[in-house]
Amino acid sequence: MKRVVCGFLTLMFVSTFIYAASDFTLPSSIKGLQKKCDAGDAINCFNLAHSYKYGEGVKIDNSKAAKYYAKACNLGMRNMQGLGFTCTQAASVYYYGEGVKQDYHKAKEFSAKACSLGDAEGCYNLGFIYEYGKGVSKSLDMAKTYFKRSCDMEYADGCFAYKRINY
Repeated sequence: MKRVVCGFLTLMFVSTFIYAASDFTLPSSIKGLQKKCDAGDAINCFNLAHSYKYGEGVKIDNSKAAKYYAKACNLGMRNMQGLGFTCTQAASVYYYGEGVKQDYHKAKEFSAKACSLGDAEGCYNLGFIYEYGKGVSKSLDMAKTYFKRSCDMEYADGCFAYKRINY
């Protein structure tokens, strides 16, 4: 339950930050978001993905949400914008198969990108993937590494997992 609440609060915080960082108004700006995303703006790709995932200004379409989360992550990586949270969202849709075929390998790739960009939740998720061997060979050593990295970024779930796996 604690993980769900922390995840929800994190998502709310990130969403608020992203909306504040763009000229996002519903529903008239969906075309504007699309245009900016097509031009390579990672933040607006994330906003577009979020709109499709939650039906804000458009009908819910998890397939399009997955597409734009992945695009936001890849654009953020290419432009080195430090948008790790976009990669964490992309990892989530592949991990759970939301709008795409469930693919643990892609979830691992996006989590690794998120972690490399300094996203604590991405590091935590990568630790989880290694702990349970989801799309990778199970490795408690790798899990510890990523849980510790997440904990070092003051992500409570990462600290809890690091302590749990060490005892």
